[in-house]
Amino acid sequence: MRKRVSRVRGLRRWHPKKCRDNLSKLAPIMRDYFDELIRDLAEYHITTDGPFLNGLLTGCATIAAVDLDKLYLEVSPEQPLAGSVRETILAAMGFLSEELSRNAFQPRFNIDQDNESERWIDGYLKAVEIHEEQWQEENEYSPVASTSLIMLHAMSDEHLRNDLNMNLPGPEDLKANPQLISDLVLSIYDEFHGDPDHDFGLLADDDLESLPTFTDEELFGLVIACGDQLSLAVVQECAKREGAMVPLLRRHLKDAANWGDNVDEGDWWALLHAVHILGLIPGEASAEALLGAFRRINFDENSNLSDWLSAYWPALCQNKIEFTTTPLREIAQDPKRPWYARAQAVDCVLAEATKKGPAELEQAIDWLAAMCGDDAEDLEFRVIAGNNLLDFPREKHRPVMKKLVALQEPDSLVANAFGLEEIDHSFDEGDDPEWVRFDNPWQFYDPDQIQRRQDRWLTEDGDPIEPLNTHVREHAKIRRNEPCPCGSGKKYKKCCMNG
Repeated sequence: MRKRVSRVRGLRRWHPKKCRDNLSKLAPIMRDYFDELIRDLAEYHITTDGPFLNGLLTGCATIAAVDLDKLYLEVSPEQPLAGSVRETILAAMGFLSEELSRNAFQPRFNIDQDNESERWIDGYLKAVEIHEEQWQEENEYSPVASTSLIMLHAMSDEHLRNDLNMNLPGPEDLKANPQLISDLVLSIYDEFHGDPDHDFGLLADDDLESLPTFTDEELFGLVIACGDQLSLAVVQECAKREGAMVPLLRRHLKDAANWGDNVDEGDWWALLHAVHILGLIPGEASAEALLGAFRRINFDENSNLSDWLSAYWPALCQNKIEFTTTPLREIAQDPKRPWYARAQAVDCVLAEATKKGPAELEQAIDWLAAMCGDDAEDLEFRVIAGNNLLDFPREKHRPVMKKLVALQEPDSLVANAFGLEEIDHSFDEGDDPEWVRFDNPWQFYDPDQIQRRQDRWLTEDGDPIEPLNTHVREHAKIRRNEPCPCGSGKKYKKCCMNG
């Protein structure tokens, strides 16, 4: 039986093979996150430094199974870590592993500061040391990883460079090319986690080549049959058949049986595929079908598709904004609609305005600020949608932002959404819209994403369609622009803060 999926708050996805599938580059977020982690450690009088800690957690995020007892002892040898700090460490590893898997990883150290790069490498090597047996086993199957590790070690160890009597990079080489560390660490990760021979039952190359010969019904049959292992080639072939495919997609999305408690997994995944395919098809008919899906997914609190599509709606609408923006603006302004749906619609309206030009963007920001400042509006909507005011900080709207801070009662749904400090920080950052980091919903079909999902289904005892919810903080301490500790890859403001 399919149950309602609430916003996922668990910290279970720190494991490299269990990370969510929707993360892109997180370097700016990670900087804030590690600063907060170090401050949390300082609150418990635990002294550490950012480069070493980042290197340590990166090394741990690279291997298959972390010895948490040894890791926690390394972080705090003198006293046990508080549960909240442990949660933060697990969440950090989740985001690091996702960065690594996306080739978006950047180590956190300042190359111009003395010894910071060496301390980062020392942290990474400490992760290797405390997992020596596992690392040796991996190296036996990945000689390239062994070579990369030696090169990484040599950067901070002059004696090793001399002993090996080889032309290995040293600190000066690193200063000239700081990307060396990223390249080596990514090489190790790819060697440990790559599996080019694993096709997960996907269509063979000759089958993919024959896709143009499939009838429309046969092609959509593949969409249903392949579940969450569907190839991007099938999605793209569907999108090419614009006029013929839209009616099939609309029919599947409108069929109530596909949304019921006992729906077959293939039919359920086909709902998600239908949205992704419609996102590739321009035109009014596609826009109407996509808007119907938006309403069904975001108006129904029992829908379990919202977690898979959250933050992607601006990208899905981008090639048909002339047909989607006005209906979405109406949804955003409708107080009878769920606040979460309205906030998603706001994202789309603002994204459309950024494409039209500065004048249109300013009008859209003013429109949002007026709703956020309206005391008659829904509280949750005002605060959650108000996050966009921090993404587009304007001095004239600072009073509205401060007012939203005052509305965040400690026991309310929107407690700790953002504070005065975050407001000040947003003005330092400038415009930083969230959806820019979620511009590719179709990464769902990347082979590495498919691999991670299959590994997840094999190792987790639960419904593949329903992410499990294994932990809920009693007192949230995550700020709006920090990575959500559930491992979704989104900022907290766009994930568990909303549910």
